[in-house]
Amino acid sequence: MVVTCEISFDNNRFGTFYAGQLVGGCATLKSDKPKEVQAVLLKVVGYSITKWSEKSLGSTKQYAGREDYLSYNTYLVGSEQNNNRHTIQAGVHNYNFSCQLPYQCPSSFEGRYGCIRYIVKVLLIRPWKYDQAYATGFTVLKMMDLKL
Repeated sequence: MVVTCEISFDNNRFGTFYAGQLVGGCATLKSDKPKEVQAVLLKVVGYSITKWSEKSLGSTKQYAGREDYLSYNTYLVGSEQNNNRHTIQAGVHNYNFSCQLPYQCPSSFEGRYGCIRYIVKVLLIRPWKYDQAYATGFTVLKMMDLKL
């Protein structure tokens, strides 16, 4: 049984947004057979992670940190609150979503010691099997006033 998920953004082919902007799009599930799930969850997350180590007098000390900027969850089908099973019929199913980015979100970043990432994730939750996960990243740019 093949299930695929494509996550696309409304009028934004490259998935680039400004802090404070509305992120909107569509999650398209395609299935060749009916599929049972407890829930289909859409998550929009933004976070930073940093890791580094320092050596001193023959010992190494590890440092790590994480900060969350955005956490938005919505159920497209069902819920994890009950144990009901829902059937996703064979075919193509479109689910629209939108989420407001906070104005204080920092710009996306990838570096040697850390990163700032923003991701849209769709989870097919099945407690009786492994969950299926599909994810697409997007870029956030923070506007900065550089006037003196």
